[in-house]
Amino acid sequence: MVPTSFNNETDVIDPHPFMEPLLEPLNVAKVLFPHPSGAMVPGYVTCWKVSKAELEEIQRTGRVWLVVYGESMAGVMPLGFAPEISPLPGSDK
Repeated sequence: MVPTSFNNETDVIDPHPFMEPLLEPLNVAKVLFPHPSGAMVPGYVTCWKVSKAELEEIQRTGRVWLVVYGESMAGVMPLGFAPEISPLPGSDK
């Protein structure tokens, strides 16, 4: 999978120099997500394009693998559809 641009993106994040050989710049939308407590939590939305071979494997197995580099894990949520996006104030392109 490769990161791809999308309509509501607000920024492009470059990978950390240590990770540049492995990662590409990442198109993101800086957003606010509603938390069950009623608070709004800042976060990012990204969009990924799958290759034909990856799509065939996803269709065959029904699985998507997620790799996170580092020793901590941010909250992540792979989706098969575009989420509703509420951009952070001031984060428009």
